Parts: sequence; structure tokens; C-alpha cells
Amino acid sequence: MPDGLKPWTIANWICGLAKRGRRDHVAYVLKAWKSLPRGTYVPLTEAHIAQIKDLRERSRVGPSVILRGARHHAPDGLTLGTIRLWLKGPRPAVRRDHLEYVLTRWQEAAESAPEYVPVNAALQEEVGQAAKRRGRGAKAALIKAPGRPEGLSDKSIWKLFAGTLEEIQKEHLDFILAFLQTPPAPKPRIAETGRRGWVLLDDDALGALHQAQDRSGVSVRMLLAGADDVPRGLNGRLIDSWFFGPTKIARSQHYEWVLARWQDLAAKALSPITDEIWAKLTDAHARSGITVADLLDDPDAPDDLEPDHITGWIEGRIKSAPYGHIEFVLGRWESSGE
Repeated sequence: MPDGLKPWTIANWICGLAKRGRRDHVAYVLKAWKSLPRGTYVPLTEAHIAQIKDLRERSRVGPSVILRGARHHAPDGLTLGTIRLWLKGPRPAVRRDHLEYVLTRWQEAAESAPEYVPVNAALQEEVGQAAKRRGRGAKAALIKAPGRPEGLSDKSIWKLFAGTLEEIQKEHLDFILAFLQTPPAPKPRIAETGRRGWVLLDDDALGALHQAQDRSGVSVRMLLAGADDVPRGLNGRLIDSWFFGPTKIARSQHYEWVLARWQDLAAKALSPITDEIWAKLTDAHARSGITVADLLDDPDAPDDLEPDHITGWIEGRIKSAPYGHIEFVLGRWESSGE
């Protein structure tokens, strides 16, 4: 390499800050560039952009999902900003390996994308009749149903019943119809003791408690700690006896308080914002077009959810948040982006 040739010398030529260069410097750089493998850079054409947009539409995922988990196998230098820049219009030269990688990943996503079903009048009628057969409270029960497929948000369910949902994932529809065709689980029954106000601790009653406790991550001892409205006579030993002892019945007031408190703590429990959740949030935000301010204007928004909380998640400053907050934000963004 000629003496005195530095990287910033070449950069100044390219950006126009330097209008002249040493003859040996220019000759060396031109020769070095010409010796690079041909085809390393290719023009990004309108056809490429149309192909990318078509794959994005078919796959229903954005650039952030394409790059999710790609840290160890994506070509060096490929970023979310690179892809977004491509979508703004043709460019004279982009790296071939970047373009091929993005097209391949988006093609794979399109091929594995879930199947969608149009919500027409016939399907609307089928869902409505299934809900009627299941009985009162079918929609509310569906929203609380365990095992809901990933991505099936509360808002999507309400929009389906309201007739404003244009299409739905087939997996989601199959789950909804199967749930509505299943008879509702019997509610905890009043024990046949001759006294009102007692709940029979059968599989359904205990199952509801187990589910709420698992989601909250709170033990029996911590459940009672700090609570100033614990019903008289309720203590940790009594609750343990429901699960592990011979007790087969519980006072309705005790049972309902324990279930409601665990459910409330589950909604407030801190959940880690993993890379997967972060990618879902950023992609859903970009696709929805709903600002943080508009999101918090929703009457169902949690009272203690602040704008800085949400921007902190997106920017990576905040690594955990109440489960109920994440569920609300992600659900609203995903449903509006459908």
C-alpha cells in the first residue's frame, strides 16, 4: 500500500470533501477495488422491492421478525435499518449476501405463515350459533380459556363476535369453535351440607386456584402477607389443607377472596421482556400505527401503565414489566395490525 494512504483519505474522496488525490493513491485504490470478486454488490431494483413487499404481505411479519435470532448467522453489517432503507426505493448498489439472505428468510417465513380464513356471513353465523349453544358468558369464558393459541388476542375475539374482523388464523378459529362446542365446566358447587355459603373443593375449584397461583408465582404465605382485607378465619394452614389435606369444602367468602387475590397478583406479576417478546412488541408497534399516547387513551388501559414504561420496553431500557401490562399493549397492537 502506498505510503500515506489512510482510510479517511478514501472516505474524503467518496463523500466529496477532497477533490484531488495522489496519483499512486488513486491507482492503488482503483486496482484494489477492481480485484474484488465481481458481483459482491448488485443494484436494488423495483422488482426486488416488489418481491420483498409481496413476501412481507404473504408472511405477515416485518423486518424485525426476519432478523430475530439472526445474530450468529446473518451476514455482517445487515441491520433493521438496512432493510427499511431498501423499502424506500431502488438503490444503485446493495450487498448481494444481504439481499439474498433477506429474500431467503422472508420466503421461508411466507411458506411457514399460518393459514388465514375470511370471516364471511356464514362463518359469522356458525360462531354465533356455537356461542348460543354453549350458553351465557361464552365470550367471557373464551377470553379466559387456558391454552389459547399464541396471537389470539382478546380484541380479536370481541371483533369476531362483533362482526368487524375481516379474517382470522385457521388455528385460532379451530380453537374457538372447539371451545364453544365443549360444555362449560361446572362452577364450584355449594356443598351438600345443609348450609349455604360453602364451596365444594372438586377438581374444577382447585384447578382454578392452581392456574391463578401458577401465573402469579406467589406462595400461600406471600398471598396473605400485606393484605388488610383477609376474611376472618382464613389463614395459610387452612388454604394448604384445601390442596393437601382432607378438607373437601371451603367457605365461599374464603375461596372467592383467595381466587380473586391470586388472579389480581397474576395480572401484576413482573414478567421478563425476553428477546422474543421485544421482537413481538416492536413488530406489532410498527404494523399497528397506534402511538403510545393513543394506546393509553384506551379505557381498558391499566391505571398504572405510563408512556415511559412502554417506550422503555421498546428502547430496551426496561427489562421486565407486569404481565397484565405486556398482555394489554401487545394485544392491542397485534389486533390493530391484523
